[in-house]
This record gives sequence, structure tokens and C-alpha cells, in this order.
Amino acid sequence: MHNRQSVLFFLRLEIRALLLEVVRIDPLLALGQQAKALQIEIDAKIEDLEQFRGRLVRINSEWALSAGGVRPSGSDSFSKAMAEYLDLETEIGKDLDRLKRLRSHIREKIDQVEEPSLHALLILRHLHGYDWQQVADKMGYSYSHVKGSLYKKALQELRLIPGNTD
Repeated sequence: MHNRQSVLFFLRLEIRALLLEVVRIDPLLALGQQAKALQIEIDAKIEDLEQFRGRLVRINSEWALSAGGVRPSGSDSFSKAMAEYLDLETEIGKDLDRLKRLRSHIREKIDQVEEPSLHALLILRHLHGYDWQQVADKMGYSYSHVKGSLYKKALQELRLIPGNTD
């Protein structure tokens, strides 16, 4: 678990450095990447949570089979695992709240774009996470039109909206 935390820490640092560069070019892309990175962290923590749950079930089963459910000596392994489980569950809840706020912030920015096709493009790309080909297929346009001129127009419109500098 500590190794995973170290990897996640360094992954966060790398992502933040990249985001600083990206935010200059495409502010919605940067926000979307933050949301994606946070979702990856949440998914990893949920996997850890499942492992803890399995560990707790094993420990509890061992107690039930031994001496009529009497806890063996040194049984603080269950308490320790339960504490870690609850801490991780709390962390996941906080991360989910952060993700919800981030996605809401992205939605607020997108909702300022009034032209329907540009609004739809931004929703598909930055909230639903579609790749460019999926966006093009969904909207009935060519890949090059969506990724090129239509997206550039959407970004220009976002930049023209007062307060959209991040």
C-alpha cells in the first residue's frame, strides 16, 4: 500500500507540472485532466478498499472458526485493518466531493457557451471524456472539423467570456 501511495504522489506531481503548461493553451483540458487524474486516484483507493474488505472478512472468519468466536491473542490485526479501512473510506468520500466540485466547475464554464454545437462538443469532450473520433461521430461531423475549426471556435468563445482566464 505504501508503494502505491508513493507512486500516486509522484504521479500527482507530474500531472500538476503538465497541467500548468496545458492551462495556458486550453483551460478546459486542464480541468478535465485534473478530473481524470482524480478519478484514477479514486479508482485505485477503491481497489485498496476492496482488499481491506477481503482482509477483514478473512480475519473475522478465522475468529469464528477458532474457539467459538473468541478473539485470539494479538487480535488487534482486525482493529488495525478496520481503522485503515475506515480512513480510506473517508479519503474516498473527500476525493469524490472534490471530483464533484471540479466537474461542476467545468460544467459552469461550458454552460456559458451559448452556441449549441460548441456547447455539445465541450460537454462530450470534457464532461463525458469522449475522444475526438467519438465526438465527431456523435455530432455527425468529420474528425478534422471537430478537432480543428469547431474546437478552436469553442475555445475562442470561452476566452471571450468575462472571467474565463483560468
